[in-house]
Amino acid sequence: MKAAEKSRARLARSDWLNAAIQTLNEEGIAAVSIVHLANTLGVTRGSFYHHFTDREDLLRAMLDYWEKTWTVDIREEIRSLELPPAEKLRALVQSIREHKAADFDAPFRAWALHDPLARSALEKVDTVRLDYIRGLFEADGF
Repeated sequence: MKAAEKSRARLARSDWLNAAIQTLNEEGIAAVSIVHLANTLGVTRGSFYHHFTDREDLLRAMLDYWEKTWTVDIREEIRSLELPPAEKLRALVQSIREHKAADFDAPFRAWALHDPLARSALEKVDTVRLDYIRGLFEADGF
């Protein structure tokens, strides 16, 4: 759908999240503003407030999305496979590549350097990831 068509259609919460994550990835967290996103999406700021209470609400949603999409969902996808642990590790690496999960880690990590909210989310994500990988190695006899 083109930007002009999007502006006439009602945007979903996911449209705002995707635009915010893309902006974070390309321009950094400082560029993730309501005005900038509204301009990028070709809509008024009022559209934003149908989905989020304020910028902080959007930032929390971005962190939740990052955790769920590129950590929890990938882990659950691999957990569901009936494979030995070593093969699950290979499948995990492949899934990370397919979902381009690593492409989005750097901007979230850069954000976490300067923001306690992002740092807390990063620490949680790292713990979940490392615990899962550690468990796979232990299950394989390491």
